[in-house]
Amino acid sequence: MDGKLLKSLLEKVKSGDLPVEQALSSLRTLPYEDVGCAKLDLHRSIRTGFPEVVFCQGKTCEQSVEIVKRLAKHHTKVLATRVAPDVAESIAEAVAGCTYHAAARLLVVNRPGGKRVKNLTRNKKYVMVLCAGTADIPVAEEAALSAETMGSRVERSYDIGVAGLHRLLDQ
Repeated sequence: MDGKLLKSLLEKVKSGDLPVEQALSSLRTLPYEDVGCAKLDLHRSIRTGFPEVVFCQGKTCEQSVEIVKRLAKHHTKVLATRVAPDVAESIAEAVAGCTYHAAARLLVVNRPGGKRVKNLTRNKKYVMVLCAGTADIPVAEEAALSAETMGSRVERSYDIGVAGLHRLLDQ
């Protein structure tokens, strides 16, 4: 749960729209939620500014869908990495607001009402993502898109392997 959702919960109690007992029940699950196959860290966004990222490789399709669905219930932005195309399709059927980046095997859930990530394009600081060869581009794109999803400005420079120094000097 992020600060905005917590504030909304407390305002509902204050206005009488939500009984105190129901709010207490919601607050009991704040630190984590046990979904059977995983214990989801629901406070990570409060501590770090971004919710727990789902690493889908090695999980079943059903586990990945359930984890993303539960995180999307508590957060307005969810990031899942190493997502196979069939898993992405299943997640998109279960959760609204999904965007799948096939080359990077990365899925982002953007739910309405979320805190907008501030525009960092005028900031001189940025994350530089480099990769040596063409085969590294999917992992480099995963890193770049992850950083952008978390609000960082990203610069990319791909296929700069130094097998031939002349290729590096042309960059």
